Amino acid sequence: MRKSREMQFLWILRLAWLILPLTTGQTLLAALDDASSTLRITAFVLGFIAWGVGCLALLIPHPIGLTAIRLNAPVVAIGSVVASLVGTQQAIGYVGLAVGLAAGVGALSGVVADACVNGVAYGDEKRFTLRAPLSFLLGPVPVFWLLTVGALNAGILLIAGGQVLLGLAAVACGSGCSVPALKAFHALTLRCAVFVPAGMTLIDHLSFADPVLLAKRNLAQLGPALQGTAAIDFTQNAPGLRLEGAMKTPVEIAERIDGSNSELKMVSSLLFVPTRPGAVLQEAAIRGFGSLASHSTASQS
Repeated sequence: MRKSREMQFLWILRLAWLILPLTTGQTLLAALDDASSTLRITAFVLGFIAWGVGCLALLIPHPIGLTAIRLNAPVVAIGSVVASLVGTQQAIGYVGLAVGLAAGVGALSGVVADACVNGVAYGDEKRFTLRAPLSFLLGPVPVFWLLTVGALNAGILLIAGGQVLLGLAAVACGSGCSVPALKAFHALTLRCAVFVPAGMTLIDHLSFADPVLLAKRNLAQLGPALQGTAAIDFTQNAPGLRLEGAMKTPVEIAERIDGSNSELKMVSSLLFVPTRPGAVLQEAAIRGFGSLASHSTASQS
C-alpha cells in the first residue's frame, strides 16, 4: 500500500515537472514582458536547463540526479514566486505559482530522495536516506546554495540585463565555490541506511570512518528511541524521529572524530535519523528485524 502511494506521488510530481513550461514558464515570460530580448532569452534558457535537469532526475533516479534536483528545485520554487509577484495577477499566474511551488517543494521530499538513492541499489537491497544535521540545514547548505546556484544564476541574469561588472563578480563567486559545494552536497546525498540480506548497513561519512553493519542475527531491536535511552547518538543532531538499533552483543565502530581521525568504540545500541523513519520501520518489519520494528510499524499503520 505504501509503495503504491509512493509511486502515485512520484508520477504526479513527474507530471508537474513536465507541464512546468506550460504553466510556470508562461508566468515567467509574462513577468519579463518589459525586459530586453537578451534578458528574456537568458531567463528562458536558465529555466529550461533547470526544468530539463529536474525531468531527467525524476525519470531516471540516481544519487547524482538527487544532488542535481536538490540544487535545481529551489530555483523553480523561487522563480515561480518571483514571477508571480512581478507579473500580472492573472489566472495563468496563479496556476504557474501553484505548479512551480508543488514541483519545487515536492522534488525535495524524502520519497524522491529514497527513489534516487535506490537507483544504484542491486539485488535484495533497499536504501533509505538519512536526514542532514540541523547545523548543516541552518548554515552550510543554504549558504553554499546561495554562493553557487544563486550567484551563478543571478550573475548570468545581471550580465544579460546590462549589469556586467556586478554580474561577472557574481559568476566568479559562484564558479569559485562550485567545486567544494558540489562535493559537500553530493556527500550528503550518499548518507543512507541500506537493508541487505545480512542486516542493515549505515553509511554516514559524518559519523563513521567506515560503513557500519548491524547484522540481522545480532540485532535485538529496531524502533523509535525512548526518552532517556543510553544508546550512543550518531544523529549529528539531525531533526526528526530518532531510531534506535540495539544489538545482542556489542559491535566495534570507528566513530569519526574529524575529517581524518576516528576512534574505535564498542557499541551496544546506537541512534540514527532516516528521512522517512516509517518507511524504514516497515522495511525492517518485512525483513523480520526485531520485535520493536514490527510493533512500531503496526502502530503507525
